[in-house]
Order: sequence, then structure tokens, then C-alpha cells
Amino acid sequence: MAKTRRSYEGGALSTTTTSAIAASGTTSFTITAYTGWPYGAAPFYVVVAPGTASEEKILVTRTGSTDTTINVASDDERGQDGTSAVSHASGSTVFPVFTAVDADEANELTSSWSAKGDLVSHGSTTFETLAVGTNDEVLTADSSAASGLAWKDTLSVASASVSGDLTVDTDTLHVDSTDNRVGIGTTTPDRALTVDATETVAANFKSSFSNSSISFVSSGTTNDTSVRIGASGDQMKLFAGDAERVRIDSSGNVGIGTPTPGKQLDVQGAGVVEARLLSTDGGDTALLFGDSVDSIRGSVKYDTSEDRLELRGYNNSERLVIDSSGNVGINDLTPSYRLDVNGDINSQTDVLVSGTSLPRGLLANFDTQGDFTIGSSYTDIGSISFTLSEQRQILLTAFIPLWQSFSSSTGITVVYMTSGPASSPGTFYQGAYQSMGSGNHCLSIQRMITLNAATYTFYLVGLRTVGTAEINGGSNIRRTTFSAIDMGGT
Repeated sequence: MAKTRRSYEGGALSTTTTSAIAASGTTSFTITAYTGWPYGAAPFYVVVAPGTASEEKILVTRTGSTDTTINVASDDERGQDGTSAVSHASGSTVFPVFTAVDADEANELTSSWSAKGDLVSHGSTTFETLAVGTNDEVLTADSSAASGLAWKDTLSVASASVSGDLTVDTDTLHVDSTDNRVGIGTTTPDRALTVDATETVAANFKSSFSNSSISFVSSGTTNDTSVRIGASGDQMKLFAGDAERVRIDSSGNVGIGTPTPGKQLDVQGAGVVEARLLSTDGGDTALLFGDSVDSIRGSVKYDTSEDRLELRGYNNSERLVIDSSGNVGINDLTPSYRLDVNGDINSQTDVLVSGTSLPRGLLANFDTQGDFTIGSSYTDIGSISFTLSEQRQILLTAFIPLWQSFSSSTGITVVYMTSGPASSPGTFYQGAYQSMGSGNHCLSIQRMITLNAATYTFYLVGLRTVGTAEINGGSNIRRTTFSAIDMGGT
């Protein structure tokens, strides 16, 4: 039987019923007087016709303080304490009574405490005893336990309100109610949240989403997703203006404006993409380059005191400067001209002056030592070939040592041809007639011509006019040369 609280009043008067009570089915009856009788929701026992064969004890309630109606909840409340439910006529004696049921329940409750720390609660039908738990355990509600209670190692609280400081396990968690600060690992937090850890990783934020982030919000931040730092796999992402701005991938590459950086620093953007190095106190600014051996191998530097841009090479020494007037110096720190070069210049292509290229130098050369006899028909002396990629000014030049074998005068014509041999000469470009007497002579001729882009072969041929001539080498080591020299663009 479930245990319920009974209501008792001292000095309750005996009275009589003013209505009959049937053996069953009666839900209420009335009484003559109610002085000292209990009332309210708590039930109490009454005895009807005490000391007679019809004596019966009933569990009843009386609603109000002046009510004369006595309520019977059901037939189950009739015939209590060893009596039986019987009918009673109007006028039967009735008064509140303390029963053996009351005494037994009181004794049962008292006997439920048998050891230090025992807790007694109402089970499904009777009292249940819960022995004291072990140290540091907490008492929790447990609907599956007979007592409805259980000792557990942890406490699960749906909600709680704490006034004042809160400390968990000394410094595992501390809430400073005075300054509204939370400390983890410390009891003296100096910020809204202070984590004082003894591990390499002080805090760990986890999310089940593939892209997770921590948001930072100030008084002027638009929303709680505008400024964030997050993770995507093994990559870090930085957000500003509710958009990703910086990505650091798992290999350490940093991307600004790109989620897929291909280099240690990869900066991308639409339109003009710029980077700035700014000294706020007038100092120099520089971009340094180095390696594991030397931290500064070279640099790009702006020298504020000299007001010039410097490109520095090996040992971080100045190799090229651009001064404030726009003059460029190569191995010259104080250029006086638009380009000042301290050293030799080698160009694989044209060097232009006012739009016209400078000479490139020797294109082809024929150089031989030996005797050649020039007869009355064209005689081959030598040839040269070269290729032009654009229109150029070409100087053809020849130097020919001659020896006349007769004492009488003779003459020689030397020409440049675009085809050969002498038996079928091509275009005549230059001729020179030399009238000689006997002895040694030298013939030197030059011709400037304009040629378009093509591959060319030029032949040096001779024609005797009078007598016999020889191009003499022999022991005198006289040499015949035939050259093509690039003199520049047109």
C-alpha cells in the first residue's frame, strides 16, 4: 500500500452521523458537529459505532473547516484496521481515531534507517532505503532504481543557476562573478576567458562539420560569421567580411585571394594586385632573399637616404640602382646618364639608338693563306655565308695581297657575287681595278649594302686584265680576307 500523510487534530469531539452509511457504494456522509476535526486534502481515519458489533474504521477527508460532509474516496478505504465494511444508521457515533495502520507505517519508516548515511524514500508502494555512497559521488534521480535515487560519479544537470563564484576541482574551472571572467586551469582569470594549460595544445575546438570555424565579434561587426578563423581538413582558413581571405594548406603554402596556393606565398586578385612595404619612420624598406647557408644572399631595397631603388646580388652588394632622376647604373652607384654601365656589355640581339639598332659586328669571314693565280677569266678566291632575321646594313670588305710576275703594267678587277663559281657569276656588287707594275701590291675594297631577312652566300672572284697576277702567300705569310660586318638597322 502506498504511504500517505494523515491529518490529525487534538481535541476532536465525538459526534453522530446525520445520514445513513450503506455497506458499499457510499461516497460521503454527514455529521452533526465538526469541532476539532481535521480538514483539507490530507486524509484521516474515523471510527463509526465504536465498541459495537458494527464498529468500522474508514479513511476519509473533510474539505473545508466548516464542512459537515465527510468524503469517502472509494470502497477500498472502508473496513480499515481489522474492521469490516457494514451499513450504519443515521445517528451512529463517529470520531477521528489513530489506527494501527498509522502506527505501523511510522514504525516502518523508523526501522528503514539502519546505518550511517542511509537515505529513505518512497518507492512504488513502500519505503525504500538507499545506503550512503562512496566519497565524491553525487546523488541523482534514477527512475530505474527502486528508491528513485542513485549515487553516481558524475552529475548531469539540465539547468542551474549559481549566485557568486563557481569553482570546480580547485582550478579545473573557476567563474569569477565579480569581474565576470572564466578561468580554465586558473583561479585568477585576467580576461573574459583565460586558459592556463600545461600541455602543448592549450585548447581544442571540434566540430562534426567538414568546415568549422571560431567567430570573433566586436561591437561593430556585422554578424557572427563575418570574422572567423577555421579549419577544412588539415588546412587553415581566415575570414573577413564573411568571405575567405587567406588559406594555409597542409604543406605550408599561403594563399591570399586563392584557396589553392601553389607556392609558399601565392597572391591572386582581380585587376591590379599590389603589395606594400612601408617604413613609418623614414627607414629603408627591402625584400630579402637567402638560403640555409646565408640568410641574405641578395635583396630589392629602397634606400631612403639616397632616394634610390637598389637591386643587390651576391653578398647583398649593390649591382643595379635607379636614382631619383631615373638614371640607371649597373655596377655604378651614381649614374650620370639614363644608362651608366661600369663594365663590358654583351647583347644577343640589337641595341637601339633612337630606334635604330647599333652594329652587331662580324657576321662571316673568309681568311686564307696561299697562292692563287688570277687569269683572264673569273677566278674564285673564297666565299662567306650568313643569315639575317630582319633588314640590316651589311659592310662587305676584302683585303688581297698581290704579286705581279711581269715587269710590264697589268690590271685586276675584284668583284663580289651572289652566286658562283666564276664560270657563272651572279649579281655584281662591287668591283675594283688596280693598275700595277711589277712587284708586290695590296688591294683593299669595301661595299655597304642593304639586305632583307634571308640567307646569303657571297663570292670573292678575280679577273686579270693585263698580264698575270698571283695572290701570294708563301713564306711572307700574306693573308687574303673576305668579311661581312653587320653595321646596324636601316
